Amino acid sequence: RFPPLLTNLRDGKDPRTVKNRVHLDLATDDADSESRRLVSLGARVALDQPNSSLIVMHDPEGNEFCVLRG
Repeated sequence: RFPPLLTNLRDGKDPRTVKNRVHLDLATDDADSESRRLVSLGARVALDQPNSSLIVMHDPEGNEFCVLRG
């Protein structure tokens, strides 16, 4: 079991100009519920989903991260 991780998603004012320097993979027991919670906080689900083992998402600034299906 992974320890809880707190995140703070904020609205970015400047467009993203470079690729992510850090990529987060968030593990959870219920990826669908967690992705819905993250969307309610400002994240969005990416259109391109590579496989069913994870959900690719973007924070409000466009940085990519994944929610892993546990």
